[in-house]
Amino acid sequence: YLPRSAEEAFSARRSGISAAARTRYGLMQYFPDEPVEGASLALYGESRQDQLECVAALIAPGATVVEARAGVGAHSIALSRMIGPSGHLLAVEPRSVMQRALRQNLAVNRAFNVSLLCRGLGSRPVPGNSKAWAQQDATLTGRVPETEGAVDTIDGLRLQRLDLLKIEEGAGAGDVLAGAAETLWRLRPRLYVGVSDASALEHVC
Repeated sequence: YLPRSAEEAFSARRSGISAAARTRYGLMQYFPDEPVEGASLALYGESRQDQLECVAALIAPGATVVEARAGVGAHSIALSRMIGPSGHLLAVEPRSVMQRALRQNLAVNRAFNVSLLCRGLGSRPVPGNSKAWAQQDATLTGRVPETEGAVDTIDGLRLQRLDLLKIEEGAGAGDVLAGAAETLWRLRPRLYVGVSDASALEHVC
């Protein structure tokens, strides 16, 4: 379902209340009150499509991708299809409200090559109440562990392959990269880092 007008889209902006839309990549639950993404999904059925097309040029079928701050999966569903059944997407989303929507979006769109990591990524591990690696079958159960504030490092994941590390704006790119030094040298993945403006790059480099 797509709103017929901007007025209808913005009228749905009630804090914490989700909505559903048929997007470019499938049916998706989202939050209309989310800045930029909520209105974009409501009005156009896509979010930051130009960024996604840029990322598409960096990966191929069979790739292993880490997506830091996956949100409700506006890009995760598309990435899942790009890498195909032989690929693996690790979608990182520590915010419990977003996790619930992301799990449902992955399940309804049959994105079975995606694992959801329920802890954040940073430069040093911070203990949480559950393991970092969420089993894929948890996508179907809807269980969400209490892990907000818990942090893992990319290096701590001990990945054997990594073709692309995609860090969304707001994920703390500098901190994520600080916890990935060994992995970046060992696996040499491509990087896609979303920032709000050019000045924000100073905190990443």
